[in-house]
Amino acid sequence: PDGDTGTNMFFTLKDSVSSMNGTDPTSAAEASRMLSDTALKAAKGNSGVILSQFLRGFAFGMENCIEFGCAELTNSFLEAKTLCYKAVSNPVEGTMLTVIGDICETALHLEASSLTIVQFMEEICKSAINSVAMTPTLLPVLKEAGVVDAGGYGIALILEGIRRVLSGDELYSQYPIPEGVGTGKSNRSISQDFISSTENDSYGYCTQLM
Repeated sequence: PDGDTGTNMFFTLKDSVSSMNGTDPTSAAEASRMLSDTALKAAKGNSGVILSQFLRGFAFGMENCIEFGCAELTNSFLEAKTLCYKAVSNPVEGTMLTVIGDICETALHLEASSLTIVQFMEEICKSAINSVAMTPTLLPVLKEAGVVDAGGYGIALILEGIRRVLSGDELYSQYPIPEGVGTGKSNRSISQDFISSTENDSYGYCTQLM
């Protein structure tokens, strides 16, 4: 229902990544810190601010690391969860926050296992997309609109991008939107009934102060 979430996340990430053009980081710590340093300034909307804190979590989780593995990713996810929840005055479940929380639980469960980093990310991505599918069960407006949470799907998409880079898979093939549990549809369009019922609502605007 929040029609600008994907746009805000896209431009936040695009500007953050673009800031690294022409640079040559020599460690995981340096690369993640450079990405994080620009993210908050580049953040658009609530979803962009939360995404900036997700990226900041990687800077904290990979501090002093030359390379990274499953343990460093787990630390990064945990740091990201803490920062993302702190960034929102009234955290709401059924959003990207829930997806971030669920991948943390999965990462902690896997931490003691002997998975490769690619296998680790495969499990993380499964957890993320399953969490996205469950968002309509936690946030009534999503079920009413017949969609999954866009911010949660954005996080799942970013994680899938990480997995594809690590595994060498085709980066730009599509990543299907899951069917939301309880919606009975593929969630590619908002329910017309929902649109009709909310077309006369008056919307405010959000302001971020830095």
